[in-house]
Amino acid sequence: MRPFIVTFNLLPDSSGRSPVAVKIEKDYPKAKKVTETSYFIASDQEPGVIYDDLKGALGTQHDIYIIALHCPYFGYGPSDLNQWVSDNVQWD
Repeated sequence: MRPFIVTFNLLPDSSGRSPVAVKIEKDYPKAKKVTETSYFIASDQEPGVIYDDLKGALGTQHDIYIIALHCPYFGYGPSDLNQWVSDNVQWD
């Protein structure tokens, strides 16, 4: 599986739990929440296929990016996120 970061922007009028976040957590079992609008996921799908899967949950006025993660990278955060990156983002 390849690692990706999925990041999306909700409009100011959005309220409640994001349907995109709900779908990511349901459909991508290796998903790890980074922020309210960003997730690390691992998938065998291409980014365009992931986008097609998630776009129905976006509605028409939201932005989303699906970006492949690869080494080198730099960052540090909570131990569970550090472990996810260490386990899933490999040197080519």
